[in-house]
Amino acid sequence: MKKLTNFLLMLCLAVFFVGCNEAPTTPSVSTPTAGADDEAAAKKATDDEAAAKKATEDAAAKKKADDEAAAKQAAEDAAAKKKADDEAAAKQATEDAAAKKKADDEAAAKQAAEDAAAKKKADDEAAAKKNE
Repeated sequence: MKKLTNFLLMLCLAVFFVGCNEAPTTPSVSTPTAGADDEAAAKKATDDEAAAKKATEDAAAKKKADDEAAAKQAAEDAAAKKKADDEAAAKQATEDAAAKKKADDEAAAKQAAEDAAAKKKADDEAAAKKNE
């Protein structure tokens, strides 16, 4: 029985000793502290950090949107320039083809006129020779 009593006494002392060494989880009401001010300052600091983080995220999102818009505009400008260049090249090619056809037609007409004149001259000379 004495051993049991000693065991229980040691157990109670151990629990008491461990319990006394623990820091209290809640502040004591009997001792006033500046906890409310500290909490307000901590909350304000947290709010300031959150606002700064939000501002940074907003700035990053705006920059990303601006970059995307600029890239889109550059792509549209490049496409419009390419389309204009292609249209100008097609127009030039059409004009060149028309000018070449006109020159070929004029050369063919001139050759036909020369051939007709040469044939008429030859026919006239043959007729004049025949009439002699």
